[in-house]
Amino acid sequence: MAAKVQPQDVFVLYLAGHGVVADGRYHYVPQDVVYENSDAIRQQALGEEKLRDWLSLVEAGKRVMVIDTC
Repeated sequence: MAAKVQPQDVFVLYLAGHGVVADGRYHYVPQDVVYENSDAIRQQALGEEKLRDWLSLVEAGKRVMVIDTC
């Protein structure tokens, strides 16, 4: 998506699903993650840093991320 979005666009990323906090950091847990322990979450889930990095690649003038997780 980052390659298609233009500076004049408004970009909204909406994630709904499961989320957990491991070691004080939020992780979005996609449906294909196999929960075995906290290490599995840290390795397979999408950590807050990765989500922030991905959002920063989008060059839209306005960017919003909505996370609807437990």
